[in-house]
Amino acid sequence: MKIAIIGPNVNNPPLLEEAKAIFDEVLYVPLDSVKLEVGEDQKVFYEDVDLSSFDLIIPLPYEENREFMFLCLKILEKDVYIPFSSMDFFIIENDALMKKKLINSGLNVRKSAILASNRTSRMLIENLKFPITVRSLSRKGVRVTNEETLKSVLDLFKAGYIRILEKPIEAKSVIWCFVVGDEIIASFEETKESTRSIRIDTETESKLLKIRTAINSDYFVINFIKKGNGLIVNDIYLNPDFSKFKEITGNNVSETLLIYLKNKVESMRVGPITLFMNSLYDTVKKLWKT
Repeated sequence: MKIAIIGPNVNNPPLLEEAKAIFDEVLYVPLDSVKLEVGEDQKVFYEDVDLSSFDLIIPLPYEENREFMFLCLKILEKDVYIPFSSMDFFIIENDALMKKKLINSGLNVRKSAILASNRTSRMLIENLKFPITVRSLSRKGVRVTNEETLKSVLDLFKAGYIRILEKPIEAKSVIWCFVVGDEIIASFEETKESTRSIRIDTETESKLLKIRTAINSDYFVINFIKKGNGLIVNDIYLNPDFSKFKEITGNNVSETLLIYLKNKVESMRVGPITLFMNSLYDTVKKLWKT
């Protein structure tokens, strides 16, 4: 089975080494080296390799090229198995749309304002109570304590780039969960003093079940902010820190995810063949009796 992993251009690509031990052919594709061919047929190439020739593609999105990743998935999904559709990718990576889905599922999410222009930002400033956090889609944020600093920070964003304004939360702790299929394969809790692997309690598991129903993806990572006795949904990731989960929990989440996806693709292939063989067997049995 052939797998391609599309992600950022980095020295130690995630999932690559584990994939080599599981799949027959593995290719890591830096997204900024991909080219699209649009004509009578739409194709996605890396160098001279047509990515539609692979059995499975795992996209690892990052902020700078989300729109381009969306286009690649839109073209590839008709020929290759991908853990989530292009439309689901668009919703999950869009903070406002994803939070709306979660709110509709009865979940408590972190309140934020999502803006695409400084003009809109300035209209909100007079209604804001400081301090606030300004961050990009990459989740990197700056804490701002006054209006003058806020204007300076917003001016750093290029026109059209999303900026997110959030009210800081004094968190008791942050809980991270890695979900593959319907299972929580690893989880840990961060506090100011320590980071430790944990078993998810019933309340968190119940919230994760609601989130899993809302998110149509074979895998995702989510973090909760623990405030008082309640949990607030903070962020959802399709490109998690695999090595951090392994280091803290001891679980090789990369291997678990890859095996799950390989088995799923294989079961989809076997399904029609098995149905055909069963049908053929039933036909032969009927003919033998007549």
